[in-house]
Amino acid sequence: MPLRPALFLTCLLGLPAARGAADPNAFHDSLARTLRAEPLRWNAIHNEHLISGAINGRPAEFHIDSGAARSILALGTARRLGLDVTDTGRTQSGIGGKESIYSATLDSLDIGKSVHIPRRSMPALEMTSTLPSDGLIGGDILTMLGAVIDHRSHLMLFRRDSDPPVDLAAEAEKFGMVTVPLEREGNYHFLTARHQDATLRFVLDTGSQQSLLDSGTAERLGLKTVETEVRAAGVGERSRRPRLTSLGRMAIGDLALLHTPMLVMPFDEFGMTSARKVDGILGAEFLFASGAVFDAGHQRLFLPPGDIDVRPYSKTGSEMLASDEELAALLRASSWVGGVSVLRFTLESEDSRRKSPDPSVSAARLDVEVLDTIQGESPVRLGATTTVTVLLPHRDDLREWATGVLGRNPRKILFLSSSEKPPAMDRSLFTDGELPRAQIQRIRSLPQP
Repeated sequence: MPLRPALFLTCLLGLPAARGAADPNAFHDSLARTLRAEPLRWNAIHNEHLISGAINGRPAEFHIDSGAARSILALGTARRLGLDVTDTGRTQSGIGGKESIYSATLDSLDIGKSVHIPRRSMPALEMTSTLPSDGLIGGDILTMLGAVIDHRSHLMLFRRDSDPPVDLAAEAEKFGMVTVPLEREGNYHFLTARHQDATLRFVLDTGSQQSLLDSGTAERLGLKTVETEVRAAGVGERSRRPRLTSLGRMAIGDLALLHTPMLVMPFDEFGMTSARKVDGILGAEFLFASGAVFDAGHQRLFLPPGDIDVRPYSKTGSEMLASDEELAALLRASSWVGGVSVLRFTLESEDSRRKSPDPSVSAARLDVEVLDTIQGESPVRLGATTTVTVLLPHRDDLREWATGVLGRNPRKILFLSSSEKPPAMDRSLFTDGELPRAQIQRIRSLPQP
């Protein structure tokens, strides 16, 4: 189930000599050589994987979402393509309420270039609160295909039909990876973890941008929760504002997640069903942070050894800037890039926005203290204050959103346009920190087109 809030590093430790030195990169390279691979598009801003495909031979794009028990088409896509759509009279519940379930008949469904699924019926939903795509590839199809999702190499892998079976567990052990068994119930995959003396059961959800803890479990564990500006959305028209907590150490087998931020809300609002108690969701920031390999066909995860800190990938803390292509374009278009501390901000009035040439964006004037320069010549001396203007895509809760984003972390990386106009970018302000700075340095070192 995807979360839609207003937003990876792996620490490797040596293994015993008998298993040899850990070499996770070699394991990922081995997978790409051994299995048939389909590229996934990694959207770093939204912590998600998408894959290109086709519906009845016409191009389509799908989210990879193991937290969806069934694969789903977007109702708008089904109607746009002229598919046979019928109202089933049933509804599906989610954190945003209920949505009517329709059924759409497809002549063919292609996933990547190598997976062809013949005529079938699929549920279709409005998907009003989710990010735009033509649908979700859920746990049913992932399990049926025996798909392997590599969150470091950004690939979906399959065994070639003509090849003998591949022992991925033996291959993982050879390169020092750790195998974590998963429990399958229906089309969901569950992972067991320990926090202090408590055993916790989580849905493994590649489509959830942020991990979540059931509010009853948080109370049972005696965890402190705080308010957050992040909003959660999925099935249904409404978004919810959960609370936020952090688990200092959570063990997964011989590994541990450290300082894991988690949204807190009642799990039963997600519309997932299970015969046993579910304590929450482990989402995409955990998978990307660890570079996990999810083997849906054999119910297991392959993880590098050592503790995992997901905070740089959490939507409640530090953030990735954008995809490599988006960041490279943003750097080329910027005359100055640097670190600032936002002292105050002012949004234009609703009336002025309506009268502007482009009412889809809102201007924000920021009073900032310039902390350092990453690229270009500083507009003012370091330590001085200046006022800049950025354009942000308009949203009804823009003031509330900006208050939360700037209040949570006023230290930002600011990109100033090389033209006279301010940068019309919805991500022209990014959270400061080691991860985004390292990302900028890496992108700048690559050959530019």
